[in-house]
Amino acid sequence: TVHTQTLARMMRFSTAESNIPALSKAGFTYMSQANNHAYDFAQIGFDNATAALEKNDIETFGHPSRVDKTSVEFITVDDSVIAIIAAHTLTQLPNYSELKEVFTYATARSDIQIVYVHWGDEYVPVHNKRQREAAERFIDAGADLIVGHHPHVVQDIELINGVPVFYSLGNYIFDQYDSVDTQEGLMLQLELTDAQPRISLLPHTSVGTLSQPRFMDPQNHAQFLKNLAQRSDPELKEFITRGYILVGDEVASSSKVAMMSL
Repeated sequence: TVHTQTLARMMRFSTAESNIPALSKAGFTYMSQANNHAYDFAQIGFDNATAALEKNDIETFGHPSRVDKTSVEFITVDDSVIAIIAAHTLTQLPNYSELKEVFTYATARSDIQIVYVHWGDEYVPVHNKRQREAAERFIDAGADLIVGHHPHVVQDIELINGVPVFYSLGNYIFDQYDSVDTQEGLMLQLELTDAQPRISLLPHTSVGTLSQPRFMDPQNHAQFLKNLAQRSDPELKEFITRGYILVGDEVASSSKVAMMSL
């Protein structure tokens, strides 16, 4: 396809292929196509984006309208394998039978199953009923961890049947400068150690630096986590304030680290 610059206030996004190497250089290795903009330029645009990313050593996975084996990407960390399952639930809840099939496929080939899901109301700091229903389906199917995105702000964190659900990580790099909330985001560091695995919460901000995120200073870091804890699951309040959440004992152990952001 021929790239044309995205016009101001236009919700049909395009970027020049010449920008893609910067993602690889910055350390991005996987990109989900399970979102509401993947088909902005129809199938040809979807295919072109996939080819451009993979040409720059960035693996793509997921689809905006289905969940199947192509929604799964496997990451090997030492002796453990992590399955990342991409999903998009803005238009419809995931079909339970399809989820079970995907999780059967993923579980047979991995030690940990993480759902990376596009959902939720934009600019709302707490999850909605549809997100909760989808989370329950993912967990019933076998998810060990759920990480959400789309709302452009950081949403609350909940523990459902022992499974941590990060409803939205907020923005990482995005040109929304009219609100502090859209210029703050959350990065997750999953530490798989011989002790109980844990997820460290790393808030970042681009306030004053226009889409150039940096970790928050200690004072803002503490205040951000305090505010997040207040609107999250009371069972997690102490952990969020401290900046980490423990993961259940059933999750496999390793000695490396996985990073996730939007």
